[in-house]
Amino acid sequence: MAGQEGRRLEVPRNSPAADWWARSAIRTRCAASTDASVDKGGTSSELVADAGITMSEITAASAEQFDGIGQVNAAIIQLDQMTQQNASLAEVFRLQPEAA
Repeated sequence: MAGQEGRRLEVPRNSPAADWWARSAIRTRCAASTDASVDKGGTSSELVADAGITMSEITAASAEQFDGIGQVNAAIIQLDQMTQQNASLAEVFRLQPEAA
């Protein structure tokens, strides 16, 4: 009963108790806001770490692609050299008199 009676008591607005309740509510909201910020900070840190991993993977893939392009370029140069050599040999054979 005493607890129920206490619930009916109203605290005057300008009283020290009202100030205490207001400050208490503000502290509670600040604590909740701080906790939420810390949670978001942890999430942000995880996102930054994930982005770093992704960037490392992109860098590795780019290096691999660069190496592959270099190999394709070398193969094309080699094919071009063989084509020019074949064209030169064909010209030599064309200019030679036919063996009778």
